[in-house]
Amino acid sequence: MKKKIPYLIILLGVLVAVYPFASNLYSSYWENRMLDEAEALLGGENLAVEEDLSQTAAYSFTQMNQAFEEEEAEDQDNPPSQEEPAESSSQERTAPLDDGPSDSEVSYVERGAVIGKIEIPSIDVNLPLLFGSDAQTLDRGAGQMIGTAAPGEIGNTAIAGHRANRDGRFFYRLNELDVGDEIIVQTQDGTFVYTVYDTKIVDPTDLSVLNRNQTDRIVTLITCHPRYTADYRLIVHGRIAEDG
Repeated sequence: MKKKIPYLIILLGVLVAVYPFASNLYSSYWENRMLDEAEALLGGENLAVEEDLSQTAAYSFTQMNQAFEEEEAEDQDNPPSQEEPAESSSQERTAPLDDGPSDSEVSYVERGAVIGKIEIPSIDVNLPLLFGSDAQTLDRGAGQMIGTAAPGEIGNTAIAGHRANRDGRFFYRLNELDVGDEIIVQTQDGTFVYTVYDTKIVDPTDLSVLNRNQTDRIVTLITCHPRYTADYRLIVHGRIAEDG
């Protein structure tokens, strides 16, 4: 048995070294698979989505925060970022921690289903857009928060994404966006080009980022800040040009 111990130690070391690569490979597989589904979907029939529900959006916001906290736990062995969090918004509300509405109250679209894709040319983002913001959904692409406006509609379309620990993955480089950059969201209803008009850092419980009016078509991108932590949220707001 003593002779086997060195081999077991070596095997354990190999497994630890290989795990990050295997994890990224698995994530890339799902990202590519979801992109393929998005391409196929964009040529198919439209999916029916019910009207926005504020309670549903709040619950979806809670699911997103839970997903971000899980990602932080997985990344706890990574070196901390040197970025300093900015002052957070003073307008905030804590999302309810209930079981949320049932699927029948939310939408005809299945949670986690591919509904399109999102492109951000200036930071080389090209991701499948899925329906929902739970942990499993966000592991496979960007997720439209259930209960927020559908892309291209009047209101606020909230899209969440992880800041994975490899440059260029998911919303890793979202902090590089500047006012005037384009965010392109494509669904079966069309291609919608939003122009960035604001970026900010807020507390994770700040639901004011989902605010909307009755005239503008807004997209709000949400991710963690700084990288490798879930302490704050990096927010990017964009508006369809003709609404500005």
